[in-house]
Amino acid sequence: MCGVFGAVDARVDRLALGRACKVLEHRGPDGQGAFLDDETGVGLAHSRLSIIDLENGVQPLFDSAGECVLVCNGEIYDFERQRQELEAEGFQFKTRSDSEVILGLYQKHGLELFQHLRGEFAFLLFDKKRKRLIACRDRFGIKPLFVANTDNGGWVFASEIKAILASGLKEARMQFVLPFGERNENETLFRGIYDLPPGTALVVDLGEPAPRLLTYWRPDFPKGDGGGAAKDFSQWKAETDAALTEAIRLRLRADVPVGVYLSGGIDSALVAAKVRRLGNRPPLAFTVSFADMPRFNERSNAERIAEHIGVEHHVLDVETNDLWENLEACLWHSEDIIFDFAPVAKFLLSDFAKKHVSVVLTGEGADEVFLGYKMFRDKLHGYQRPVFIRAAIRVRDWFVLRYWKFLYAIVRVLTFRKEFRAPSRSEPLATLLPRQPLEQSQLEGRHPLLKDQYRRMKDHLRKAILVCFGDRMEMAHSIEGRVPFLDHHLFELARDIPIDFKIHQGKEKYILREIAADLVPEEVQAREKWPFSTTVPTFNREAYPACDRLCDTYLTPSAVREAGILKWPMIAFARFLRRFERFRVIADRFLLVACSLQILHHLFISRGAESLGGHLPGKMPSKSAALQMREDRPATGDVATGT
Repeated sequence: MCGVFGAVDARVDRLALGRACKVLEHRGPDGQGAFLDDETGVGLAHSRLSIIDLENGVQPLFDSAGECVLVCNGEIYDFERQRQELEAEGFQFKTRSDSEVILGLYQKHGLELFQHLRGEFAFLLFDKKRKRLIACRDRFGIKPLFVANTDNGGWVFASEIKAILASGLKEARMQFVLPFGERNENETLFRGIYDLPPGTALVVDLGEPAPRLLTYWRPDFPKGDGGGAAKDFSQWKAETDAALTEAIRLRLRADVPVGVYLSGGIDSALVAAKVRRLGNRPPLAFTVSFADMPRFNERSNAERIAEHIGVEHHVLDVETNDLWENLEACLWHSEDIIFDFAPVAKFLLSDFAKKHVSVVLTGEGADEVFLGYKMFRDKLHGYQRPVFIRAAIRVRDWFVLRYWKFLYAIVRVLTFRKEFRAPSRSEPLATLLPRQPLEQSQLEGRHPLLKDQYRRMKDHLRKAILVCFGDRMEMAHSIEGRVPFLDHHLFELARDIPIDFKIHQGKEKYILREIAADLVPEEVQAREKWPFSTTVPTFNREAYPACDRLCDTYLTPSAVREAGILKWPMIAFARFLRRFERFRVIADRFLLVACSLQILHHLFISRGAESLGGHLPGKMPSKSAALQMREDRPATGDVATGT
């Protein structure tokens, strides 16, 4: 796991690459390297977290002819087999790194290489001979990759937005992205900076007027009622069990210690149980406990699971004030607003786990793949009702949606200043990347529940789960998270499982529960879905010292006026609403969003690009690493060693 940066711009120099690398240091504290081609204005940089081939896997990586340069973030699974096949065809490898197979696959398949990659990755590949830069992201968007037009008309890419801003190639400006209606699903909180869609590659051919966006994978759910009826349940169960076991086995490949995150639910318990059976020794499991939030505390369930499976269990006790204390650091890494404290808890858990391991397996994605959310169960029940009732529900939902759109539009106008509400549509990327979050070809002819599943994957999984609970909170502390439930081979099997085998007799994730029956405690196997969450932050003055400090810093009339994002009367009104118990939760959530925006503006806008990377409250300084320039690659292909 690492951080990558790349740019095509005449202004790219060692200083810009160095600034970008420095701000990504938390993603890769074990070494930094860079490549610069003055002729084309292409620069690549890489911050490395050593996971495989600790001594020789330094990046950028070059092919044997020195014509292709690669920086990669993530893991390529099953790379040993691909490596053997490529070696048999004459490709020469210089390292044992999994990332190097990308160069061999590109040499063999060209722009068809993406189909042959299995894993969680985001990479930049520069073909000097063809003067082509390729930016690619994995199928589910597990690993982040952002893209923007530079202020000079070029292109810039990075694992995190802060690296783009720190490079000095893109002006830092904020905007508010609409959650309703037509919008570009790839927009971020920063104007002109976009999230590269999952399952796509952006190909920049130097000298051509515009790049190409190649979509190499889509979820592609089956048409009709969904699922293959030719197999019985026992066959589907056996195949799913084997596919999940293989996905977990591949993700145990590492040259450093591997652990698991363990909540009180079935997803992480199943992963932990299989890791225990596949490993030579009990794995290390990590759980966060909310000492003063008993409703959300899953410690006792996690301890029961750990004892049953036989793992070495470590528990982090967290109190509400700890969450307030680390809000700024969490937002620094998420680069987006949050709606509760769950991301902060994951941020602290990753810091805790890093003391023991550098790789963790997680249970994220199981609910999206195997229909684990209560909403899926409820909607399936609704779809099975008589036609006239379904029609009435659709009419009701239509009016409810428009009510919330209308209410939101009013609140938005009253809350945000005009210049912050108006995203810019002038960048070439605004037209290149899709404006609609859903492709009609992926919806037509599908069962209504599969449409809901597709929407959930496109929105909640990508924008919330994989950001607030995934890569960003883990890599904040240089820890690599691996997500076996989002192995695309497992997904392509699971999408064809009949819906009745996923939700059966009111039980969601039924097939996973049956697989887990002899692996986890019975009460966990039968337990209803309980999301990893915390209470909505309470803006009670004098209750939490850290809350008081943040309010006094960011939510005063002068601070709000100086940032120029929000209108103070709406903040004051939300504070007034807190006096009434029935409005307290919604007022607190509004204040958290407002506070998040104020903090983000301070961290990324007020301090300026030259201050990016400064140490924050709750954020430990990362190790220093030297940036090694590697622009004159010798034809022999020796790999220079980073520090």
